[in-house]
Amino acid sequence: MRLSLGPNGDMQAHIKSADSDTEHAVRVPLTENGVRFLHHLLVQQTKAPQAKIGTLASPTQQDADLWLRRDAAKKADAAYPDIDRSKLKVSL
Repeated sequence: MRLSLGPNGDMQAHIKSADSDTEHAVRVPLTENGVRFLHHLLVQQTKAPQAKIGTLASPTQQDADLWLRRDAAKKADAAYPDIDRSKLKVSL
């Protein structure tokens, strides 16, 4: 895997295919969540260096976006642990 800066100020992880000499890129925001995702990706690649696309070690852009959303949600939940959101009522 190699990393580069993307055209929009994000990071791009270029992940080599297990089947050929091609690679695919996954865009990750240059944020704390993005760095956590890259750490997660590197850990998964050490466990499965020849992984096929769509796996934890070789995610698609959709997989990366989902991971980032879930990580952000976990962080938000951890910020307010005493609030039971199911009991909140919102009106406009």
